[in-house]
Formats: sequence, structure tokens, C-alpha cells
Amino acid sequence: MNRHVDAPNRHSPSTTALGVWLGAVAAVALVGATAVAGDGQADAFIIDNAAPSGDLGPSFDATLDRMSRFPGGVSGVLLPGDWADRLLDDPSLAARLGRTFAFGRDGAADAAAFYDWLGLTRMRSDADAAGEAVGAYTVDTEWGPGLTFGCAACHSHNFFGTLVFGMGNKAARANLVFIRAKDYLQHAPMALLQPADSDEAALLRRTQTRLQSVGVRRPQALGLDTSLAQVSLSLARRKLDPTATLSAVYAARPRPDPFDEAIADSKPMDWWAIRYKDRWLSDGALTHGSFVLINFLVNEIGRGTDLVALGDWLAVNQDVVDDFTRFVLASEAPRIEDFLPDAVDAAAARRGERHFLANCAGCHGVYRKDWSTGHRTIAVDYPRPTPVRDVGTDPNRARGMDYLATRLNRLAISRQYGVVLEPTDGYVPPPLVGVWSRYPYLHNRSVPNLCELLKPEAERVDSYYVGTTVTIATDFDRACVGYPTVDVPHAWKTRERLYRTGWTGLSNDGHNMFIDAAESDKRDLIEFLKTL
Repeated sequence: MNRHVDAPNRHSPSTTALGVWLGAVAAVALVGATAVAGDGQADAFIIDNAAPSGDLGPSFDATLDRMSRFPGGVSGVLLPGDWADRLLDDPSLAARLGRTFAFGRDGAADAAAFYDWLGLTRMRSDADAAGEAVGAYTVDTEWGPGLTFGCAACHSHNFFGTLVFGMGNKAARANLVFIRAKDYLQHAPMALLQPADSDEAALLRRTQTRLQSVGVRRPQALGLDTSLAQVSLSLARRKLDPTATLSAVYAARPRPDPFDEAIADSKPMDWWAIRYKDRWLSDGALTHGSFVLINFLVNEIGRGTDLVALGDWLAVNQDVVDDFTRFVLASEAPRIEDFLPDAVDAAAARRGERHFLANCAGCHGVYRKDWSTGHRTIAVDYPRPTPVRDVGTDPNRARGMDYLATRLNRLAISRQYGVVLEPTDGYVPPPLVGVWSRYPYLHNRSVPNLCELLKPEAERVDSYYVGTTVTIATDFDRACVGYPTVDVPHAWKTRERLYRTGWTGLSNDGHNMFIDAAESDKRDLIEFLKTL
């Protein structure tokens, strides 16, 4: 289900860009959040063995429509759609609101450049069209159309010219944009915002008020997500009752929270590995409940949404949860030969399979092949129950769930829908379907490619540049599978793109598997991993 350029457009480029800038939601996706919908674990939605040959759920267009419906006018942060269009069309107003600072350019903004800075995927309608941003939608409210920001913004990516739905966005700036939007919009006087009528003014005031109940955290590095922190810091701005009632008192004076200091950044996860598991989140903490619903819930806590209103919306829109779940579970990983037809040395890959079975399969599963017909995976045998392992990687993400799980479990909406979070002492070793495209590696993106992952931790690079996925010949290390660490494109060498593993939460320690093997054996293993 990798979608290309013929998908339908959802919004004009100018409105999309503004909607993302001011209406972006830092908690668009609780990173790694994966589960299945229904009663408890709902094993009927878990797919064993090979990826399905066809869609399990609604059509692509219908699912985009489902995305755009959630959660309608009940969401806390919504911007008047027409006002957003006018803002982008009025350079003087935009400059006074700090738009040029917000995305790092001087002078009047260009909508396409603004969109590119945001890191959103373009949905191209034909070869010449600039396309629209994926994930920005207009919803109906009692004050007229409002802009919102959806899951696809962080879970789709333009990967070397192909729009891949379900791929974690490698360069999203949703959290950073939300911080700046909160700075500029929350306290801006209505005269400066220049609403056209009383309805626009009412929606803007509502958003300003709800932003006071949103806590934000700047990501440690480009491409990382701070949604765990945003959810926790936002809950600290609400009452401690079962509905986390919005409170002007706590919005003004939030309770002390572990995430005032704690760091738990992680990367947006890829959807296509979800179907194999029976516990979810990168740390395996979600043992019961719908991964879609928990994403919806934390998303809206991070927008200052009234949870009673959200519960009422969910009560009459279960079809959205179910259809979206089926769509996610039907996602398929991109295959390397679709991007690099001659990328795999088949003989080396077959040798590498032996190393994988001996050293990796116990945690990551068995990937059965029919080598006589090529190297496509015909079945996946992933461990059941889903394992959780402590392999010495950075513990901050898992520790973050220790702080958050109790507060989420006690919410009335969690109890109503059977959501249960149980903190663990490690992380789920993920199914490795499409692993060649899922770099940088580990939950915190601390390892740029597979060659580095197979080195002893003390020998791994202590910094690298977070790259682009524009030109595969220069932006992808085909031998090591991931970002290059030598012959790095000059355009990458900026402060924002520099990833330093010495920073809190960004350690590249751990996962010391196969590190003492001969270099030839490591190369063979990498060739096999390319085929998954």
C-alpha cells in the first residue's frame, strides 16, 4: 500500500502550509504506538505470516477521508480556514506574526518553501503539479471551516520521489512548529490577527485558550518526536480527575511534572510492522486496547481538547477507528528493488540468511524465502507473544512511559475503551520488514546505517548529519544501508542536521549483536537484511 503521485489532493498549498505552522500538533502520533482495535487485544485484526496481497480495509481515498474527519470540530487547536488563506496572501500581516522567523527565511514566504521546511510529504496529482501537503485537513466547526493536522503528517514520507504512506517521516518539524505557533498565536491580540468576522474571532479565541493547556518540548534532533513529553506536560495543565478537565488554574500554574526535565525523544514508527505484534508502543507498554484510539487520545490531549467531547465523538464514530486500523494493518513496506533494481547480491544474501537465523531471528523473527523465485519474503514468523528486551540501548524512552502510564490508565476514556499501559524495562525488537528503509536505527535514530549498528558501540560514530531522501545516488549509502557518514552532501552540514549521540536521550550504546563477526560476514548479513 505504498501510495504514489496519483492520490487525491486535500487542500490548497497555501492553506496547508499555514495550517501546519499554526495548527500543527506535536502529539500527532505517540511514537511507536501500535495496537489493534476492538475488545482488549482483538486478535482478529492481527495478521500472521506474509503481508496480505490486497487491502484489508477501505480504499485509500476513503481512508484519507476518515483521517480528515478525526475528530471534527471537537479538537482543541483549530484555525479558521479562510483566515489562514488570507494570512499567507498578506506578507505584512504574516511578517508581524513572525512567519519568516518561524521557518527560518528572510522576506516574504513562499508556500512551497514553507511546506518543504515543515517536512510534510507532497501529494502530487501529476508530474508537473507542485502538489499538496499530506496531513492538513479542513473540518467543519460551529464557527465555520477549521484547519487541523492529521496522522499522515508524521507517518508518510517522500522517499526518493515516492510518497510512502506508513513510513515514519524522517524530517518532520511538527513539534518545533507547535512551539513557535504557541509563542506567536497564544498571546497575539485579536486586532493583530485581524479576523474577518465574529465567527473567525471566536475560533481564534478558542484556540488561544486551548493552547494554554498545551505543554511543549523542543526535540533534541531533527526528525525526532517529543509527543510523550507533550502529553505529560499537557496533563499537568489539567485537573487530576478522570476526564482530565481543562482548568484555567492549572493552565496558568501547571503542576510539577517529570518531563520538566526528562528527555524521551523517539522517531515516528513505520506502520507496516504493526500487524505482527500483540503488544505495542516501542517499549511494548500497550498490552490492551486500540493503537488507533490511544493515538487519537494522546493527540487530542496535546491539542487541549475536552476529553468528554472527544469521548462523545468516538461513541458515534467507531467506524473511523475500525477503518483506520484496517488501513494501517494493511500497510506494506517498500522493497529495495523498486528503488535500486540491482541493490541486492543474491548469493551474499543467501549466505547472510544463515547468520541472521543464528544471531537475529530469536528476537526479530524468521523471514521465509523462496530463493528460486527471487528474494521476496513469502512469510514472516515473528515471536508470539511479542518480546520485550533490554539490549543496553538508551533507556529514556522506556523510562518516560513509567511517568505517563498511570495517568493515562486512570482516565475514564481509557477505561471505557480498555486501554491498558504496563511500563516495561526495555523495548520491543521490531519485526524487520522494510528495515532497509527504516534508518536511522534504534528508537532514537542514534545509528545512521547498518554498518555502524554492527560495530562495537565504542567504535560507532558519535555524530552524523540527518540527511534528505531526494537523490538516491548521493543521499543513500547502498552498501551500509542508511545515511552516508563519508562523502556527506555539503547541504546537509548545518547545525540543525547535526546529530550528537552524547546528548541526553541520544545515546547510541547497546544492541551489541554480531559485532565480533568478520567484515565479510557482516556484509553478507546486510545483503540479507536488504531483502526483508
